[in-house]
Amino acid sequence: MIKCEYIDKIYKDEVVIENFTYEFENTGFYLLFGESGSGKTTFLNILAGLLSYEKGQVVIEGNEYENIVDKEYMSQKADYITQDTFFVDFLDILDNLKMINNDEEGIKQSLDRFGLLSKLKEYPSKLSGGEKQRLAIVRSLMNGKKILLLDEPTASLDNENKIKVFELLSQIKDEVLIVCSSHDQMAMDYADEVIKFEKMHSKKTYKEEVKEERINEKKCVVSEVVSKKNKVKISYFLKKWFSSKRKSKVSSVLFFVFLTVAMCMCMLADTPQNRLDSNIEYLYKVNMCMLRTYGEEPGEYQRLCEIDGVKEVILDYGLCLPLDNESSMPITYEFNVPVLPSSKEAFKLSDKIKYGSYFTDKNQIILSAEMAESLMGSEAEKLIGQTLEKEFYGIGKVELEIVGIFDYFNDFEKEHMRAMGVNIAKGKRYNKVNYESLWYINGDFMSQYADDKEFYAGNQRGYTLYFDSYSSMKKYYDDNYEMYDERGDFLFNGLRVGNKLGLFDLLYKVFMPLSYFVALFSIIFYINLTKTELTYNNKFISVMDYAGYKVKKVVNTFILLNWLHLVKTCLLGMISALALTKLVNVINEKYIFVEFRIFTYNITMLLIFIGVLLTASIAFTYAFLIKFKKINWYENIIENRDLL
Repeated sequence: MIKCEYIDKIYKDEVVIENFTYEFENTGFYLLFGESGSGKTTFLNILAGLLSYEKGQVVIEGNEYENIVDKEYMSQKADYITQDTFFVDFLDILDNLKMINNDEEGIKQSLDRFGLLSKLKEYPSKLSGGEKQRLAIVRSLMNGKKILLLDEPTASLDNENKIKVFELLSQIKDEVLIVCSSHDQMAMDYADEVIKFEKMHSKKTYKEEVKEERINEKKCVVSEVVSKKNKVKISYFLKKWFSSKRKSKVSSVLFFVFLTVAMCMCMLADTPQNRLDSNIEYLYKVNMCMLRTYGEEPGEYQRLCEIDGVKEVILDYGLCLPLDNESSMPITYEFNVPVLPSSKEAFKLSDKIKYGSYFTDKNQIILSAEMAESLMGSEAEKLIGQTLEKEFYGIGKVELEIVGIFDYFNDFEKEHMRAMGVNIAKGKRYNKVNYESLWYINGDFMSQYADDKEFYAGNQRGYTLYFDSYSSMKKYYDDNYEMYDERGDFLFNGLRVGNKLGLFDLLYKVFMPLSYFVALFSIIFYINLTKTELTYNNKFISVMDYAGYKVKKVVNTFILLNWLHLVKTCLLGMISALALTKLVNVINEKYIFVEFRIFTYNITMLLIFIGVLLTASIAFTYAFLIKFKKINWYENIIENRDLL
């Protein structure tokens, strides 16, 4: 099969091989025997096409080569096995061999013949040196290689493993051509022919010893099934790169923590206006604005009810009353009674009912916690179902059923009440005695008088417009407040939160740079984590090239899977960040450590951060792996071992 004629190799003015002539048969175990530096490895490199030579000719299956053997041709025919066997470390033995052939039964049969079946689910890093050598030979046979070039395969093995490797070579020597270099005397007992290399100062000599008698050994015929290629998609194997069995759990957890913290910082470093809107919408739960009109036209109430997004329009009782009391007679009617929407969906604090229920009829009232406690003390619940007689301006006396009792409002909920015109003091200014006469009537009770001209004391009217959302309310307010000003009317909300813009601006200036720093740190950490893993495990590209997968396809698939994995990690990080920030916000809403919503959600900032991270990941991974696109199996061998 291989014929060498008068091969000379000179390296740095030193003759390494001189006039080497030999003919190798199609099968058999040929041992290149000699001390280190005698030219054994150099000759194997010449046969593999890894080194050129100055003189002579090599003939392989009728193909004549001068100066250098065709490496691509030899890579199809031969397998070069060194002391350092290359496997994909994040794949178990079964998957390493499935890259060669997807016949699991054939794989098991081959491993069983060579005493490795018990290692089927082990990872290469768990194998001994001898087991790796045997596995490399099994892989070569499964890949259909007819020439095995072995360079000191037992140099680092103990005697027991040496014997196992040499016995394996003896078992397969009638099936393939084995050219093995070694300086181990034990190897001579297993070889069919021994070619002695001697290192001399002047002239190199070669001696051939043909063994008169071969060792009787058990023959092992490789199944024809395993030589049949049934390729598995490369993505099947590369997906396992991202499994927890291979990746550093500590590093991955740290990156996940940094990513989550970075996203939390993005939510903390929100723009002042967005933070203000978020507080109004989610913390104060404002969905209403108030309108004060003067000399309105008939049908104004109905027109307001037909505005897009409006769920309910409430007529303000207080603004229906006379502006001045010129009479000396005492006022007998109720003067300041807040009106709530009849629909609990419109009133965002309807869940604050402690006893009873929300309105079910127009002639019902809900008491404040302060009033209920002043009437019944700790037995306030007994007030539910009782009636109170109240006199209203322009209406007269009305029997009203107590249907519910509110719990005490916290400061955030008081801001909501302020937005609908009910001022309840906060903090040290609060005195519950001031609110012992505070109760609320049903919006339906007032709406029946919306178009009743006799009901109004003057031409002033007040309405509260409840919208289905804060955004609907804000849009209506932004679009119409100037128009109402021109008419002499007044559209407003009862919140006085403009003073918080200064605080939010300060928070923005402090936390925005910090969020950039944490985000940048997360990106750098991820890049270094990926770089470390790829540097340590980059051999998988050449191993997959050996298995018949295109290097470009391997690299591109890896980049895509890495990107998808990072997207998944970002989504998990976002979910964790949202859950964490939500928990902090809920705790703050309950105990009020600060008088605003700590975390707000600026989706744009989060998407920008994730976009930068994903872009950096693709760019870096591609830049790092681009150099491996042209490195095949044999070039990897060159990079990782001596040539001579």
